[in-house]
Amino acid sequence: MDKGLLIKAPKHSIPSNFERLIYEKINNDPEGFYEKWLNANRKTSPKVVTIFSAKGGVAKSTTAANLAIASAYVFTKAREILRNKNFSVGPENGYALVIDADDDPNQQSINRALIPNEAYESYTNQDGKKVLPTLFYIKNSSLEDLIIPTKINSYRLTLGEKTYRAVREADKEYYSKLINEIKKLKEKRGPSLIFIDVAGSNRKEVLDLIELADEKWLITTPETPTLTDGLAIINNSIFNSIETKINEYIKENKINNGIKKKIDKTFKENEEDSIEYLINNIKDKIVNEKIKEDILKIIATTLANSRYGVVFTHVKEPSEYKRNMIKLGKMIIDLANDGLKVEVLDFIPHELEFSRYAANTGKPFWIHQYDPTSKIFKDAIHSDYASQLNKITTKLIFPEEKKIWSKEDFERVLKEYVR
Repeated sequence: MDKGLLIKAPKHSIPSNFERLIYEKINNDPEGFYEKWLNANRKTSPKVVTIFSAKGGVAKSTTAANLAIASAYVFTKAREILRNKNFSVGPENGYALVIDADDDPNQQSINRALIPNEAYESYTNQDGKKVLPTLFYIKNSSLEDLIIPTKINSYRLTLGEKTYRAVREADKEYYSKLINEIKKLKEKRGPSLIFIDVAGSNRKEVLDLIELADEKWLITTPETPTLTDGLAIINNSIFNSIETKINEYIKENKINNGIKKKIDKTFKENEEDSIEYLINNIKDKIVNEKIKEDILKIIATTLANSRYGVVFTHVKEPSEYKRNMIKLGKMIIDLANDGLKVEVLDFIPHELEFSRYAANTGKPFWIHQYDPTSKIFKDAIHSDYASQLNKITTKLIFPEEKKIWSKEDFERVLKEYVR
C-alpha cells in the first residue's frame, strides 16, 4: 500500500470539536435555532437537499447518508441543550430524513446496515403480508407510511426499491406520486432536513426531483469526464426548471395554441439545452410583447435563483483539490455566462484504509453499524473524512452569508493557480 496517499487522521478529537461548535452556535441564538429546526409548530418548511451525480461510484449515497447522520447528531445534541434551557422539545421535534430515490439496481442502499430488525416486517402490503417498506409501495401509500426509524437518534429514511426499475420507468405515476408526496411532507413540516439521494442520471424524473430542492449538490470525483458530465446535469437541471415554469405560465394564462406550439418547438429543437439559443428564439418568434416579456422574466428569475453546490470526493491529496478548482473554473465559465451560480462546498478526502474496509465488508465505513466501540468507527470519526463532512454539515445547518461564485471569481481562481 502506498502510504504516501493516506491522509493522516488529526490528533485532536473531531467529535468534541464538532460538539463544541454546536454548543456555541446554539447558545448564541437558542430561540432562533428552536424556531427554525426543532419547534413542532415552526413556520418554516423542512430544508430539502438533493444529492446528485453524473454516475454511480462517486460516494454520492455514502455522502448523503453520512451528512444526514452528522445532521442528526446536531439535532440530538441541540435537544439536550434546549431542554436544559427549558424549551419544550420532544423526540418528534427535528430529525434528518434520507429519501433513497436512486432506482439503479447496481447501486445498493447503504442505509440497510442501519435498519432495526423489527423494521423488516413493519409494513402490510396489499396481500396482507408483513414486509419491509420501500418506495415500491408509494402508489398505494403516503410517504409518511414508508419512513423507517433507524438505530440512530434523529435519523430516519425511506428505502428505494432497486429491483423494480423497469416497472417504474414504464409507469410515470410512480415519480409523479413520489414528487407530490415529498411536497406534502414539506407542508406538514415533519422532518427538519430532507436529503433526496437521486440516481446518477439526467432523466426527466431525476431532474424533477432535483427541482424540488432548496439546495442542489453535485457530488463528483476529480476525473474530468465525471466533472464534465456532472456540470452537464446542472445545465440540464436549469433548463428543465425553466421549461417547467414556462409550461406552468402557459397553462395558468391559457396561452393560445399557436404560441404554445412555437415555444414547444423551441425547446424540442434546442438539443444542447442552450440558454442563449432559448432566449434568442423567444425574442425572435414570440410576437406578443407581453408574453415575450413574461417568459424572458421567467428565464431571468430562474437563472438568478439557480444555485448549486459542488462537493469533490475521493480527493487523494490537498493539491488535487486545487487542480479540481482549476478544472471546475475552466468548465464553468461558459455556464456562468448564462447566470449559473455555484458554491464550492468542500472536498472529502479519499482515505484508503476506510475505503478498503468498506469494499471488503460492503458496509459504509463511517456508519459501520453505528457501533461506537468498533475500532473502524473510532478511527473514522477522528478522520479527515469526518472533519470535512462536519464542516459541510455546519454550513448547511448554521449558514452564514453564502459565497456564491460568479464568473469573475472563477477567472480569478484560474489566474491564481495557472502560471
